[in-house]
Amino acid sequence: METKNNGGLLIGVLIGIIIVLLVATALFATGTFEFKTKITNDAKQTNDKITVEENDELSDEEDVLAIGKELYDKATKVFETWQLLPYCGERPTDGKTMSFKSGSTMYETNFKNLEELKKYLASFLSDDIINSRINEKPITDVSILDNPEKAYTNYLITDGKLYCRSNTGKGWLSRYLNSYDMQVDTIKDDIVKFDVKIANVNEKVALQSDSKCTYGSKISDCTDEQIEYVNTKFIIKKVNNNWVVTDYTLHG
Repeated sequence: METKNNGGLLIGVLIGIIIVLLVATALFATGTFEFKTKITNDAKQTNDKITVEENDELSDEEDVLAIGKELYDKATKVFETWQLLPYCGERPTDGKTMSFKSGSTMYETNFKNLEELKKYLASFLSDDIINSRINEKPITDVSILDNPEKAYTNYLITDGKLYCRSNTGKGWLSRYLNSYDMQVDTIKDDIVKFDVKIANVNEKVALQSDSKCTYGSKISDCTDEQIEYVNTKFIIKKVNNNWVVTDYTLHG
């Protein structure tokens, strides 16, 4: 009797196994398992793609150079202005100009205050660079600018607008020929260092009164013998998903 019961149990197990195999076969036939596997593979491929795209941003040298050159040109423009004047963005063509007894002249900017100006500059310059240049509080009393001692005040705020000094009192001569060659040096931890070779007029040539190649010239005005090249560094860093200049050596 016991042998008969064991035989019946064995038959039941075999029937169960057969049923499981049949169900599994049916699931494969309908593509259920394949569909789940495909989703998993697609997800893996998507994740792999994201990783590659993130790495490509810093591994594609052409893209990195394009970013570097754009920032270098912006930094150069600001740097050249800073030699004589405070930089206050693009000067409005129809902006108001104010003159004072001291000889000072101020022009209306597109900003309301220094905070707005700094925010604009922060889109391409580091805070350290900005704060090293903009460290003067604006005057709010217009009459103060009649004092000769205040003739070179940089900033004025009046009528809800930021005004910047436009009188220089002197000039600035640059031997830079508005030409440079940029190469990527290193890329690491969202920091890119560039080697920049800038073209300058040879100092002796620039001093020659009859030379076409002189201060403020273009490289096309000069022969190879009249040009000297200077190797400099230029560094940018990604801050809050935005590339900014952190260190530079520009032309003299």
